[in-house]
Amino acid sequence: AIFKEYSPGAVHLGWFIDEGSGVSLTSDAALTVLATDNFYNLEIWTSVQSSTASAREAPLAEAVPTLSANQVAISFTISDGDNLQYIQHHMLRLWRDSSRGSIPIGWTISPALIQAAPGLAAYYYRTVSANDDFIAGPSGAGYMFPSRWPAQELPGFLQRTGRLMESMHLSTLEVLDIDFLQSTGIPIIANLRQTGMVLSDPNLQLRLIQGLLPYGLHGLLNGAGTKMPKVHMAQGVPVYQNLGLADSVSKTLELVRNAVSSNQQRPLFLNVYILAWSMTPSDIKKVIQQLGNQYVVVTPGTLMTMIAKGK
Repeated sequence: AIFKEYSPGAVHLGWFIDEGSGVSLTSDAALTVLATDNFYNLEIWTSVQSSTASAREAPLAEAVPTLSANQVAISFTISDGDNLQYIQHHMLRLWRDSSRGSIPIGWTISPALIQAAPGLAAYYYRTVSANDDFIAGPSGAGYMFPSRWPAQELPGFLQRTGRLMESMHLSTLEVLDIDFLQSTGIPIIANLRQTGMVLSDPNLQLRLIQGLLPYGLHGLLNGAGTKMPKVHMAQGVPVYQNLGLADSVSKTLELVRNAVSSNQQRPLFLNVYILAWSMTPSDIKKVIQQLGNQYVVVTPGTLMTMIAKGK
């Protein structure tokens, strides 16, 4: 009831005791969440404008490979980019990992960062490599669950998201959602559900795509990962249900190999959702080194292009 005293579109700064129930409540009231519980000096970061806050002029291009028979295209997407305090602290440590830049990696990042901390956004874009691919973090302008968001407020949210994504040159969106039982905040129920936080409503997927197409959307990554990834096209945009959640080198290898062995379709496209709090770029590199020549490693953005082109 307290959240609904705020105007739709307002932002909740901070965090919750329980993620699922907290974000469900704010989504019900059409409030986005920016996790800032451990963000230092936010008021300073917000007020100091950077001369390079608009980030790079255009995304760095990656060649789109053509797969040969029996090859698998694979990309890796690091979680938690909606979280501003993560971007300020832990993501910075991952960014400085010695393997970063030597392998293709997708980094979820908050589209709101360009407003909340433009200097921090400028730093990441100034130091980006051709192997780093920025992806709009869940689920757009701020953390929200689309199925809990009031339908009449969705166009406004998508417009804000689209404008922010455009200003950050982001063309792929990561989406997380939740069902009723997960939203209760009771851990044992949430764990038993194992739904991978997937947005399962195809009509709602379509509304997101239609609202963001005018801003250059070309891929929708869906969920925190399930053991059997899925992909379909909606209005020319790939909707990809992630493989995951990968929280160690061994778990990642197991997820990938099981997905490949149980799916005989070729070409096969895999996007692995990586838990940012337990894996590093060096860990991802170890995974790649153990996969072998059957796999072609690309950024998530390139994977979306390959899916759209049927390559």
